[in-house]
Parts: sequence; C-alpha cells; structure tokens
Amino acid sequence: MAACVLVNRLGWVLQLALGFLAFLVLIYKRYQEVPRRSWRIWSFDTSKQAIVAIEIHFINIALARAMMERGHSNDSCGWYFTMVLLDSTVGLVSVYFLLRWSSWFVHRQRIRILYSGEYGDPPRWKPWLAQLLVYNTVMLIEKGLVSLLLLLYFIQRVGGAILKPIGDVSPTLELVLALVLTPFLINVMWFWIVDNFLKKGENDVQRSNFKFSTLQRDLDEPASPRAPTAPGTAPYELSTFERLLDGDDDSSDGDELIYSGASPDH
Repeated sequence: MAACVLVNRLGWVLQLALGFLAFLVLIYKRYQEVPRRSWRIWSFDTSKQAIVAIEIHFINIALARAMMERGHSNDSCGWYFTMVLLDSTVGLVSVYFLLRWSSWFVHRQRIRILYSGEYGDPPRWKPWLAQLLVYNTVMLIEKGLVSLLLLLYFIQRVGGAILKPIGDVSPTLELVLALVLTPFLINVMWFWIVDNFLKKGENDVQRSNFKFSTLQRDLDEPASPRAPTAPGTAPYELSTFERLLDGDDDSSDGDELIYSGASPDH
C-alpha cells in the first residue's frame, strides 16, 4: 500500500485550506469581542501568530521528513501527526507558562515596547516587531522541547499506531486526517488561547487610555515646575531595549507620547 506523503500537490492544497480555515476562526473571534479590536490592531495581533505558525508548520514538516529518513518509518504523515499531538498537549502547556512568565517579566521591568497588543497611537511597526520576536522565541523553545520528546521510543510509535489502520485503507484519507482535520481542531484551540495573550487585555486598554490622556494633557499645558516625586518612587525611563529599537531619537514623532512619562501604576 502506498505511503502517505506530506509534500505533494494534494498536501500543499490541504495545507493552504487549513491556513484559510484557521484564519476564519480568528475573524470569528474578533466579532465576539467586547470591546472589539479595530481591523488594524487585529491585523497587528493576528499577524504575529500567523507568521510564527507558518514557521512552526514548516519545521514540523522538516522534522517529519528527517525522522522518516532515519529509517523508523516511511510514513511522514505519522510523524507529522505525532508532532501535532505533542504541540497540542506538552507544547501548549509550555507555551502557556512561557507567555505568562514573559508577560510578568516585561511588566515588572516596564519594557513598554513589549506590552502585548500595544503598538502606540497610531500603531507603529517597531513594537509589533519586538513582540513578534518575543513570541517567536517562545515558540522555538517549545519546539525544541517537543523535538526532544521525539527521541523517546514510545513517542515515536504514537502517530503511526493511530494512523496505520486508516493508511492501510486509504493514504489520502490518512493525509486528510493528519494534515487537516486534526490540526484544524487543535489550531482552533491553540489560536483562540494564544490570541488572548498576544492582544491587549481589558485592564491594559484602561491603563493605556489613562496614560495617553494624561501625557497628552501634560504636553498641552504650559511648562510648570513639577511636584516632588513621592518617596520610594522614581520617574519611568526608557529601557535599554526600548532605546535600541527606538533609535533613542527624542525628535521622532509620537515617541514621547507612547514611551515616556511616569507610570500611573504605583
């Protein structure tokens, strides 16, 4: 019986269909939000996940072919299916805790350019790029952990044991199950959960609105001596990372409005 092959014309068509369906889920999620993100902010948020998802997808295909070439099995669909199952279990849990930790660290250090879903007003590409790099790093760490699990013998047999009865009947049906149906259901759950980390939360919206309105009022008012800083507090200063990305240019449009000023969180 012919083996299931990921990289052929049917495989590419199914992969494109999977990506389109997953994209529709994120659109549906946007319409369920209160308050609803603008299309521009939604595009900034979801593009981070889309870019990294494409990268991880091709890493999974490459790993599946590499494991197949080691001689364990000539069924690349079984290897890909195994990695999808690992991503949706061990991988999702590890990404959840890594994103929680990174969010805690970013807010503790007040690295404002890395605040999830905050891109300035109007939105700029530098905060988006910085946040994309953070999420990409998290996903690469997750993929490294999952790849190590593939070295375990019983893990190597999971995907093949599940798909073999189906592949014996129809390699095409095995391809659809391994590359579309199962990844789609898992991606729906994955995209929905991770999007809540990559977008701005309700409390962040309120804090950001307060910060922008306060800073704009200070800029509009005539200069006057500032009141002494309360004991035990210090004015907010740009982090080294923010200065590197922002070019440390005080004359750039909107930089002072977005990144400078004292934090309202005391």
